[in-house]
Amino acid sequence: MKKIRLTLSREAMLFDSPLYILKGFLSMMTAYLLFHNNALVGKDMISIFFGMMMTLEPINVSGLKTGWDQIQATILGGVVTAVICMLFGINWFTIPLSVALTMFISLVLNWRFVSPVAIFTAIYMTQFIQLNAAGEVSMLLTLRLRLLALAAGVLVAVFYNYVFSLFFYKGMLQKRLIFIIEQFEQVLSQTGGEIQDQIHRTIGLISDMDSLNMVMADIEREKKKPVKGQRLLKTLRTLAHYWMDYLMDLEAETVSPVDSGVMLKLLAESKHTLETNETLASSDHLKEYQNWTGFPKLVQSLDKLRHWIEGERL
Repeated sequence: MKKIRLTLSREAMLFDSPLYILKGFLSMMTAYLLFHNNALVGKDMISIFFGMMMTLEPINVSGLKTGWDQIQATILGGVVTAVICMLFGINWFTIPLSVALTMFISLVLNWRFVSPVAIFTAIYMTQFIQLNAAGEVSMLLTLRLRLLALAAGVLVAVFYNYVFSLFFYKGMLQKRLIFIIEQFEQVLSQTGGEIQDQIHRTIGLISDMDSLNMVMADIEREKKKPVKGQRLLKTLRTLAHYWMDYLMDLEAETVSPVDSGVMLKLLAESKHTLETNETLASSDHLKEYQNWTGFPKLVQSLDKLRHWIEGERL
């Protein structure tokens, strides 16, 4: 019988899940205390909480971009639904029409993504209707309530994102880099298996690296200074791409297998350096890959990683 896990996994801990949970708790408490009796937005605590939790991020200096994306999506879904319902009323046809048209416009703007916030707003506009002083249905008042409540939630999230980033974001980045290295080690440890499985694992690794790279770019843009660890991530990312090229050539049987143990040693040294901030002297076993022939880009990338370990880093 499989044991039920009641504790967070190592991966979750490396992603600072306890801090993320604490941030969510404090944000919910703050939003409730600030707005639950507010005459203007207190009647729509769902939008406050929902918008706030979607803007909270495990690692981000502010989360302004996420909040702004939500506001744009809300305007899209709200305006489309308001126009349709003001022209044709709220009935069995206009409700699905509003959602369908919102989806259509979302796909026109970005064919890869339909915003769930825009869809939620389209539904909200027909189910949480506000009345004006004359007791008549008001799409404008409904949209105003939705936008103001959302903005209130986003502001609370931005505040806590910023506060937590002041104290924890450096440690968060370090933990994510360790996670990347450990994922890379897992990929290299599977070299005895099917090549297709190795390729799929490497694709997932590169995707994780790209996500962290975007986070670092956001922090660099908001802090207006280089983020520690960017050079290491760039080196690891390049190495992963060249490893992918090697796997593709290996699948095509155009190259001979190499000893992944050499790369595993380098990754272990990198993780140690990252955790302890110690500069390690070069060791002969770390130069074994220099004997690899036919993989000049992979060798060059490994050499850059070795230089990082030896102290030539940002």
